[in-house]
Amino acid sequence: MPKFTLLQSEKAYNLQSKNTYSLLLIDKNIKVTRSLVELHLKKINLKPERVNILNCPIKLKRRGKKFNVIKKQKAVKKIYITLNTGDVFDEEKLNNFNSQFDS
Repeated sequence: MPKFTLLQSEKAYNLQSKNTYSLLLIDKNIKVTRSLVELHLKKINLKPERVNILNCPIKLKRRGKKFNVIKKQKAVKKIYITLNTGDVFDEEKLNNFNSQFDS
């Protein structure tokens, strides 16, 4: 099971033109730090310029005619990776990146 997925949103696609890739952490049992992400990227021959990690809190969604149904959206962790010019983070490298966290 993959630990990370590429974010698919309008903001993520706009950032890819600036060579910044957005990842979403799926598995909450993994402790992710900036230095750990940089280390695993270097193992798959990518040189990160910058790595940012965001903790997005739980969001409440209200539904219904009187907004009496409340659903909680899970807390997620997003990782923004800015690579040097010429480097590309594609599906194959994402699979290699996920396999680095298995060991």
